[in-house]
Amino acid sequence: LDNAQAKAGWVAGELLRLRLVVHGMASSPELANLITGNDLPALTKFLADRLGPQGANLPLWIRGQNWVIMTNGWTMLRWPEPEQERKLLQDRSPRDYFTGAMERPRGVGIDSVHVSKFYRSAEDDHYKFGASAVVQDTNETVVGVLALMLRPVNLVEALGTSNDRTKTVIFGVWDQSTEPNPEDAPAGGRTKK
Repeated sequence: LDNAQAKAGWVAGELLRLRLVVHGMASSPELANLITGNDLPALTKFLADRLGPQGANLPLWIRGQNWVIMTNGWTMLRWPEPEQERKLLQDRSPRDYFTGAMERPRGVGIDSVHVSKFYRSAEDDHYKFGASAVVQDTNETVVGVLALMLRPVNLVEALGTSNDRTKTVIFGVWDQSTEPNPEDAPAGGRTKK
């Protein structure tokens, strides 16, 4: 039990770090200005400068995950992703990572960051959850939502505790706005990754 409690504490600490990173990015006045100006090249550079491998002050399990900027529920930018592969016309307004952030516009500090329910990504078919926060301009008008999309398996791998005797499992509530939970499929039903 002591090992389980220690790992639970470690997960809580990592989620705190995650919320700090998202809050720090979402509260940047520069990010708000770039979103308002609809400047995709400058937004890409902004994210790359702060999150790229040379300057990333991020836990290893967070690096390389997708960051998404949404305006009015629609994808504006995904990073890192080649520009020619961007699927910008996706309505994400019903998704928990969007609605949850929009319900916290007056949150203070990391309380402004929403950790979403689990979902399966339409882009890469992986199970994920998001950490998201609204981006506001200097007048406190919401100009967008910034979200970091994460694979729980990366967090489990970072724990380094799965072996022949021990398995680490991260679980959470399923976002019903995306698709039915694959665990609720009838016997013999097909599930993916």
